[in-house]
Amino acid sequence: VYLQGGRITLARGADRHEVGLAAPLLAEAGGEPGWLLAAVAVAWAMALPPDLIAAGLETFEPDPEPRAR
Repeated sequence: VYLQGGRITLARGADRHEVGLAAPLLAEAGGEPGWLLAAVAVAWAMALPPDLIAAGLETFEPDPEPRAR
């Protein structure tokens, strides 16, 4: 799982799947891609298909009021 040209890309061998634009999600995280790539990698490791991962990224909405930890 990596960023290429601003897009989140899944790769296994010669297979490549672009699953979404990173910029809209990174804007919510202060530009730090680590959490985003980790979440996508976990979803893929759990055998979610690329189109389902893409749908999740496309419909993701951050919590407008983050909870205190």
